[in-house]
Amino acid sequence: MTESSLPMLITWDRLVLYAAVALTGAAVMVLEILGTRILAPFYGTSLIVWTALITVTLVALAVGYFLGGWLAGRTILSLADILAIAGVTCALIPLLANPVLVMTDPLGLHLGALVSATLLFALPLSLLAMVGPWIIHLSCRHHEQAGVTSGTVYAISTLGSVAGTLGLSFYLLPVFGSHFLLGSLGIVLLGLSAVLFGWQAKRLRQPWRPIWLIVAAVFVIGALYLSKATYSKALFQRESLYGKIAVVDDKKRNARWLLADASIIGGIDLTTGQSRLAYQDLVIEALSIHPLAQDALLIGLGAGTLVPKLSQRGLAVDVIEIDPAVAEAAARYFGFRPPGKLWLADARTQVRQIPHLYDLIIHDCFTGGSEPVHLLTQEAFQDLRAKLRPEGVLLLNFVGFRQGPGRQALDAVWRTLRSVFSQVEALATDPEADFNDFLLLASEQPIKLSDNLVSYRLNSAPSAGPIVSDDHNPLDLLQRQKAKTYRAVLFAQVGELFL
Repeated sequence: MTESSLPMLITWDRLVLYAAVALTGAAVMVLEILGTRILAPFYGTSLIVWTALITVTLVALAVGYFLGGWLAGRTILSLADILAIAGVTCALIPLLANPVLVMTDPLGLHLGALVSATLLFALPLSLLAMVGPWIIHLSCRHHEQAGVTSGTVYAISTLGSVAGTLGLSFYLLPVFGSHFLLGSLGIVLLGLSAVLFGWQAKRLRQPWRPIWLIVAAVFVIGALYLSKATYSKALFQRESLYGKIAVVDDKKRNARWLLADASIIGGIDLTTGQSRLAYQDLVIEALSIHPLAQDALLIGLGAGTLVPKLSQRGLAVDVIEIDPAVAEAAARYFGFRPPGKLWLADARTQVRQIPHLYDLIIHDCFTGGSEPVHLLTQEAFQDLRAKLRPEGVLLLNFVGFRQGPGRQALDAVWRTLRSVFSQVEALATDPEADFNDFLLLASEQPIKLSDNLVSYRLNSAPSAGPIVSDDHNPLDLLQRQKAKTYRAVLFAQVGELFL
């Protein structure tokens, strides 16, 4: 059908078409955000994953805009056909995700994330992008209408994206998993396709294709059911605002792990119930530098296994944990009980609101293969220093390298601490290993290491490098090698839990 043969669109027609634009705009953002949840178990939630997804989204939108404009008005496909296919491809993502991620795993962190994002999301994103140009074509009877019409269509699409982002992040994702939401998105797009099939038959005299729609619906509903069935191996799983949290029993190693995206943030021996994370023993040993300490603030709960060890030393312990799902998993499957206050909040915000001071602050934040970089800046450390008593000590757990180019991240954090605290010492959990859990100790008073702690001391001073601030934070770049190495170590140890 050519542009000149299009019937005059009345108000009801425009409402139908603009609703389609708004819904597809929302769907684009839903796919982009959920993409991080699909890739996170293999590739973490680092800047690399976001870069891959944004790149694929932009390229897919460009391709879709072009194809949508080229196909509009031709008889090859209709707008309803496009949305039905988009619904099917969205619903199939959960079923295809694991095979695609396994297939791309040998490509490494950067290329693997990019290729997997392309294979899983490029087609549905391109199909959704075709809707805007198509509706501009349907809405314009004269060239002089093109400017107003295209501006209106893309404004509505953008508002739909805003609504999709807010609705998904604030309401849907904390309640439903990403697999269920992708299947549900497929159903919504099929419903929209059915409406448009009816509209096209009535207003454009295009054939109604109920058989095709029924087949597509069977595919979508089947994919929704199967994706739920294939995602039920964990003892506990929750997708919060901050990541995918799971508890898995590893019979091979007699361990129970708490997983956050592509990271182990807690683990216990199934027989003894003791922590399987060696750096926590070093944290307890390091308490000897402040023998008179009476209270501690723990930032980053993990499985909560560090809390009873601190309490056994006579310390009153308060905890800040950003993710309610982590706290729930720690309580249900690792026996965590908060001995003091438990704040479910971002550490930067909560620390400033705490009215009292501590003898010890333990900074133990790790997820997605690296530490949250906004918690490692000068300003963040200044806030922590302000919550320490004059004799107080900050203990910071940081995963990194002992030497080589990969050590730049450790050096940057070390130098940043030295710019805030007068005394800083670094301990390595494994004195023989290059890739390590390092414990950085910072205080305004001299730090006296016991004879045992001296054997863990990292004697080489930090090299010249950046001091990290809120304004200049290169840690995402500096931690790239760490993210690759951590991922390799993780998959070598517990890869079957992911695969």
